[in-house]
Amino acid sequence: MDKVLEFTDAMNNLWRLATSIVNPIEIMISAENKQVHVKSIRDVEQVPGKLEFCDFKSDWFVKAAYKELRGVRFFCLLTKAEYEELKGAREDGISVCDI
Repeated sequence: MDKVLEFTDAMNNLWRLATSIVNPIEIMISAENKQVHVKSIRDVEQVPGKLEFCDFKSDWFVKAAYKELRGVRFFCLLTKAEYEELKGAREDGISVCDI
């Protein structure tokens, strides 16, 4: 029981810490990857590192913007209009990603 309580406290603390930095939608943790889905590009920009983009296929979103830091990917999804606005402001590369 103590380990379960320790784990739940850690998860709650993780969420509190994330919200002190960005506006998280979801935190995903698996053995293969760790990702924080955030609300907007402004949240991704809070993370140090190079901003990158990749294709994302859905009815609403066309791209994902992300930064990776120490094995954790912070990303947001972008509509075509949001991506075009960002693309006009900067010329970062497009790469393949698994989101």
